[in-house]
This record gives sequence, structure tokens and C-alpha cells, in this order.
Amino acid sequence: MFAGHKLRRRASKGIVIEASRQVKQTTANLTVNTLSQDWTGAGSNRALVVFVANGGGVGEQLSTITFDGVAGTILGERGADGGYSCGGAAAIWLDADLPATSGTKDFVITLTGLNNYWIVHSIELSGVDQTTPTSGWTEVSRTALTTPYVYGATVLSQTGKLVLSGVMTSDAVDAYTTGNFTPPAGTTELRDNGTTKTAMACGYVYDAAASEACEWTCRPGGSTNIDSVVAVAFAVNQA
Repeated sequence: MFAGHKLRRRASKGIVIEASRQVKQTTANLTVNTLSQDWTGAGSNRALVVFVANGGGVGEQLSTITFDGVAGTILGERGADGGYSCGGAAAIWLDADLPATSGTKDFVITLTGLNNYWIVHSIELSGVDQTTPTSGWTEVSRTALTTPYVYGATVLSQTGKLVLSGVMTSDAVDAYTTGNFTPPAGTTELRDNGTTKTAMACGYVYDAAASEACEWTCRPGGSTNIDSVVAVAFAVNQA
């Protein structure tokens, strides 16, 4: 099962968001997860960026993630081990490792332990620097939050760049659906969705400020608290 739509948004620096999609796993207690999604593959100097959320296990447990059989580079990962733990990560593939043709492709996620549920939000880009594609990685986490709660990561010294951010939350209530997040001022939301006990949103801001605060408003699936939250953000560099 997948959901997606074609985008074509151009940054002032020349990076294009070609498409964004989401896939999610609703089967509990898997250490290897395979899920299919569409792939557009448009443009030159391409990159595929994914945000990954997992809930129900120890927070940091992403071992590898492949797309069409090729391993991605994990940009960073953060865990939040609250009453109901979650983990958040991001990974990237560059042009030489991406499929040449469009069609349905597979993500395969391997974990170091069991988790209950996970979500992948993917963003296809063109116009990306193939030597130093990202910079300014920032990650934060908290546990036992009241709602609504404004939380996020601040990216520093990336003025004028495309900044991507993601927020991942988990609690013990099976009520996560679209609408659990409100993006920061100036950030355009790409994805906002959930599965059992886990939810995630991601978005972008073009021409970032010198100190870009990617602070999302987070709401739980039905309880009064969020057990765990992780937020990550980073800049994408133009070719």
C-alpha cells in the first residue's frame, strides 16, 4: 500500500522537489520490513531522501534501509525511550544508486530489534550536490509530553538553503491518523500520517533563515500525552 503525489517545486537555488510519498507497516514485531512504492525518477543530479519512524521498541534500532536493492546512507538517528518508545531517522540515496526508470520499487528496512509499527516518508529531489548533498544535521528528543506540544529541531548556519524536517511521535493509543501535526511557520508540510501507535510528519522550507526553527505542533492519537517524540532537520545542498 502506498500513497503519493507528484510535485514540482523549485527552490531559488535550483533544487526541485519532484515527488513525495509515504508507506507504512501495520504488522507488529517484524525485524525485516518490505514495502513497495512508486518511483518517478525525474530530473538530473537526483537524490531520494526518506524519513523513517518506528514505535513500540527501543528507540534507536534502524540497522539498514535499501531502496531497489541498494543501501541508503543513514544521515542520523535518534531514539526517545518513554513509556511507549519511538525512533526517528533519515537516509539518502544519490543519483548513481537510484533506479534509471520509473515504476514500483521496494524499501527493505532491517532493524536491530523488534518494533511494532513504522512509517517511511520519501522525497524525490533533483538538482542536488552529489559530493556533499546535505549539511547541518540536527536531532532532538523528549519523553512524556502534554498536548498540544510545540517541538522541533533548529538548523543553524544554512542560510538560503532548502531545509527538510521531520517529527516522529508515539503513544499507547491506537488512534493515529492524518492531522496530528501542524507545521512550523514558513514550513510547507509534505506528509502527515500515522499507523498504530506511531505518527510522523515532514516538510520543507526554501531559502532558510540563518537559524531555521523547525518546530512542529504535535498532538497524540487520543490520549492526553505523547509518550515519546523525536525531531530531525537538515539542509540539502544545490548541485
